[in-house]
Amino acid sequence: MRLAATRSLLLAAVFWGGTAASAIPEAPRVGAVIGQTAIYAQLYAEICVETETQDAAQELMREEGMVEDPETGTFFHQHYDLSFNPSGKRCAMVFRSEEAPETVTAALSDALAAQVDERMTELQIDPRPGNDGLYILTSREVDW
Repeated sequence: MRLAATRSLLLAAVFWGGTAASAIPEAPRVGAVIGQTAIYAQLYAEICVETETQDAAQELMREEGMVEDPETGTFFHQHYDLSFNPSGKRCAMVFRSEEAPETVTAALSDALAAQVDERMTELQIDPRPGNDGLYILTSREVDW
């Protein structure tokens, strides 16, 4: 009897245009494109250095088309393999790169220094190997 009731519920869900799992919300997904380090540096400067409040940073990310995961506070770019988390005492950016760690770290440092050199002394750049490439964690303390 239970099997028949379960099957009826599943059939009703499909009939009404959904699936049994459609009621479960999905977390936002990050894009797949690996962009240029200079683009990431520009976004990081705008979001994590030049904004004065966390609300302003979040608004800027929404304007860029990023989608927030409400559970973690992380914003996911929908085109690039890139995410930001402006919550807490640090503003962090993570992106995937196919370059050597030294190359991408130097390129990111140089690009950021060209944009906001006087505020980059507290910047941390941490390359981390992952299953599908190199991930770069960039973060700095914020006062918001």
